[in-house]
Amino acid sequence: MRRLLALPVLLLLAAAPPRVVLFPEDYPRVRGEHGLWLGSIHLCGADSARTTRGKDVTGYDSLIFAFAASIQPRLERETTRLLDGPLPIRVDGSTVALPYVDEPIRGTELVLNGPKAKVLEAIERAARAPC
Repeated sequence: MRRLLALPVLLLLAAAPPRVVLFPEDYPRVRGEHGLWLGSIHLCGADSARTTRGKDVTGYDSLIFAFAASIQPRLERETTRLLDGPLPIRVDGSTVALPYVDEPIRGTELVLNGPKAKVLEAIERAARAPC
């Protein structure tokens, strides 16, 4: 009888995994990696149509990436692969941000809220770098 009662509890726990908060400094540096990376995708000036700085509704700094249409299928596949987990954003091999992927990127924009202005500047600079 105990096993029958324990099974539904295990199924309930498995159905709603806890969201784990990770910090960029928890990720190891990737040696030899240069430029901007979103997960396993290397991005450079040709992939980034524009970046726009602003503030979100709570007053935090934000950065809006507008991607070239040609990169969108790769972004959708990568964010689908990382669904319900973090998307490591790296600049020159160092993870600088870990936004949580709630849904795949199906369009050509990504809004990044929360990182400090210094981090957003580094991401923006790397996004504009030539390929």
